[in-house]
Amino acid sequence: MNNGYILLITFAVTILFAGIVYYLSRLQKQRHQETFKNDWNRFEKALQLNDLKGINHYGTLLVRNVHLKSDDLNVIKKEVDPLAEKYSELEELRLLIFNKRLDWDVQIPY
Repeated sequence: MNNGYILLITFAVTILFAGIVYYLSRLQKQRHQETFKNDWNRFEKALQLNDLKGINHYGTLLVRNVHLKSDDLNVIKKEVDPLAEKYSELEELRLLIFNKRLDWDVQIPY
């Protein structure tokens, strides 16, 4: 094979790989958008029932959702922090919320 074919194949594979990554990323964002409201309702229901497993599960899903807004994160934090002091099962969720806030607050120098 000459260098032209190798260069063409490398370029084609790179474009194909980038397209697949973009497509999968788009599917994930769409799935997050579809499940956000349902997860939020289930999180609130778990809070009402004081279901620690549900709070932990749906809180984690919400924090990892790409459509989560700062106001929503503040509500989750306000609800989880007092419970995390009583129940050690929610400590991981509390740390996840803390790290999400840190990630959003970090300033990238240019």
